Amino acid sequence: MPSLQTAELIHRHAFCEQALNKGCFEFEPEHYNVTSLQPIEVALPGEPMLATLWCRVDAPDGRVLARNYVNVQAGKQPPPRVEAVSTHTLLLRWDPGLKQVSWPPPPSPPNVTALEKRWFEGDGEITYRITWPDGIEPGNVTIMALWFELAARAGHEKYDWPGPKGNHNYPQTQERKFPSDVEVLLGGQPIAQFTLPDDPADARGVLSHVHAFEPGSYGYLKRPAVVSDLLDSALSQVRAGRPLELTLRVPPDAENRHGLAIFGDRLGRYPLDPTLLIHTRDPHGIDADKVAAALQWVTVVPTAPEGHHEWCYTTEQPPAEWATPAFDDSAWQTGRAGFGRADTPGAHVATEWHSSDIWLRTSFELAGEPVSNLALLNFHHDEDMTVYLNGERILERHGYVTRYQTELLPTQAVRLLRKGTNVLAVHCHQTGGAQYIDLGLTVLARTSP
Repeated sequence: MPSLQTAELIHRHAFCEQALNKGCFEFEPEHYNVTSLQPIEVALPGEPMLATLWCRVDAPDGRVLARNYVNVQAGKQPPPRVEAVSTHTLLLRWDPGLKQVSWPPPPSPPNVTALEKRWFEGDGEITYRITWPDGIEPGNVTIMALWFELAARAGHEKYDWPGPKGNHNYPQTQERKFPSDVEVLLGGQPIAQFTLPDDPADARGVLSHVHAFEPGSYGYLKRPAVVSDLLDSALSQVRAGRPLELTLRVPPDAENRHGLAIFGDRLGRYPLDPTLLIHTRDPHGIDADKVAAALQWVTVVPTAPEGHHEWCYTTEQPPAEWATPAFDDSAWQTGRAGFGRADTPGAHVATEWHSSDIWLRTSFELAGEPVSNLALLNFHHDEDMTVYLNGERILERHGYVTRYQTELLPTQAVRLLRKGTNVLAVHCHQTGGAQYIDLGLTVLARTSP
């Protein structure tokens, strides 16, 4: 009589791959028919998790008749940016696409993968400047540790086809490997060295498949710790009142230089953001729930899929000052986003546009001064697009895309935001074929005064 063998549900998290449960039972198959089996029940931990349930059917003589597996994702809410694991242990998490990590770290923007992966090719470095938590004295810290999901970033070295290359078609794991030698520095002090074996992409990269961003790509779990004399040196920046600098680099003289990629909790193999663990001798005294609730992402100009925002527009060449807040657009037409032809791939057309050029303006209100240098621009363009904020050009893209893109605005662009009325404007130029333009803006705001 064949038996169904189920391995523990394998739970992947920041510490390890852990088996939750496993078991075996026998069943009598029916020839040329489907045999119903008893339900498999597994108790899941009360936390966001990614797990794999795999099953195997064995014949009485030991032969394997079938194998299969299914991935399970439980709890889609991102982990808290600040988490008090105990009265002595604090976790800080941040999206890998950030450069400056504020206190508290900003929450992940919903339904956006733009900040979930950061990389470079060849040799280079990525640096995070982390604002130290209020109330924790450097002398009270006994251990610091870092958790990452990291991989090499071979980039175009992996492509072996002449066609389009983009985030929706990532080369899968192959016989040739692309290793990278990585150094980790904290507070300017080297704390770890290791070699990442490859830039892998296959069925293990479950989250990258789910979110359709460089499908199948994933990394390796790395957890360097800092103690003793290294800890004292690493905290010298904090004692001097400066942000704590964390640098990951592939040196120019390294033997293996195939880049570096850092994954967030929505991409790769593990639901893990870059994480800093701080363990203190005396209680840290931080109310993590209160601190983490201070900031939230607010959509001030929605895209067409989010609500068909109303814009003023013209298809005639406007005056040079058309994108400035002082310009009077009362003679322009009004229409709801997006603008273009309905047969354009990925478009959500509410207002038809068929001419070669279109200029659009809209205003939005900010109740207070921006609280950080973070803002996200969401867009779809076919073809060339130039974006302005309060009269200043902040982004230019040529050609076309077939789906919505999201980018983190440069710091100098975010600094153009101001309390009160702001103006977002865009010009799109079309030469032939499909055409479409839509734009949205999301900013980080404080939830209470």
